[in-house]
Amino acid sequence: MYKKAICLEQLIIHVIDHAGFDLVCRRMASADACDQVISEAFQLGKQTKHQDAVKVLNQAIQDLRAKTGNLLIDSVLVVQTKL
Repeated sequence: MYKKAICLEQLIIHVIDHAGFDLVCRRMASADACDQVISEAFQLGKQTKHQDAVKVLNQAIQDLRAKTGNLLIDSVLVVQTKL
């Protein structure tokens, strides 16, 4: 069985797509710099532009793919469960 991994950058793009960029940007702007890529993506704080942040995140994902081959998942799937 082949196992895949997901990286932080993929998760953040997924949250941006589903919760909205403004929410994510506000949270990232008020967070401590804990990750170099995240700090770079949101370096302008609340003034960060959506396309600029996603470009940095996607570049980091591509860099990871180049280094790890087929390790990263292709996309984040949303599983809906019935309550």
